[in-house]
Amino acid sequence: MGAVDRDPGGGRMTPRVVSVVVGILVMPVAFYAAAPPDPDGFAFWRDVTHPYGLGVSVQGLWLGVLAAIVIVTLWRLVELLLPTHRTGGRNVLLDIGAGVFVQVYVTFMAGFYIVLTASSGPHASSVGGQYWTLACMIIVVATDTGAWGTGIWLGRHKLAPNISPGKTWEGFAGSIVVAIIAGAILAPLMLHVAIWVGVVMGVLLALVGTAGDLTESLIKRDLGVKDISSWLPGHGGFLDRLDSILPSAAVAYAIYYVLGVAGLR
Repeated sequence: MGAVDRDPGGGRMTPRVVSVVVGILVMPVAFYAAAPPDPDGFAFWRDVTHPYGLGVSVQGLWLGVLAAIVIVTLWRLVELLLPTHRTGGRNVLLDIGAGVFVQVYVTFMAGFYIVLTASSGPHASSVGGQYWTLACMIIVVATDTGAWGTGIWLGRHKLAPNISPGKTWEGFAGSIVVAIIAGAILAPLMLHVAIWVGVVMGVLLALVGTAGDLTESLIKRDLGVKDISSWLPGHGGFLDRLDSILPSAAVAYAIYYVLGVAGLR
């Protein structure tokens, strides 16, 4: 997020470099923990060159994010030893809260795509998790594109004028239709599952993606900023490109997991 170091423009003194570094380091931990174990037993030199892991699903992601939160929090507390980073107790708590939010909203959410990518099907003919990750991302992008195109073409009625004035009910309906079409195509062709699974995926991902978009717009309004970061100015910032993708990751993994339990993939 753009608001990380308190300056004349406002913002919180959350250590940005540390937050990014620990967030990146969580990803291999999440992947390795979720990857299926070596069927031939553990052998160090073989396993370090193959995507074998512990096969423990999301536990690695949970532990990695928890460790990231602890590191960012301790780093901020240690910074209090520097005169330039000292502030009141309330501001310190807000700084720590901002650091926790970054790890939960960005690292934890994105980590579900890593876990999903590392997953494998219950039998040899099953499609690997990497295809589910790709399919879900395609649906989310299609949702955004459908909302944008339909909104420009037919948009008349505001969806949430106090949060995001540009969004309309017509655009929302268009996003649902396009997501359903994308899901119905990808389900049999890429994922090898029934069309109705793709329809359900499309609806759920479109709903969650729209909710994530509105949530991020609400955060910007609460902060009183137009762009959430200085990257990609005019587009709402870099995080604006991820506001639909991030929350959709958890839903994508949940769909994959439930279908696996039900024996439908």
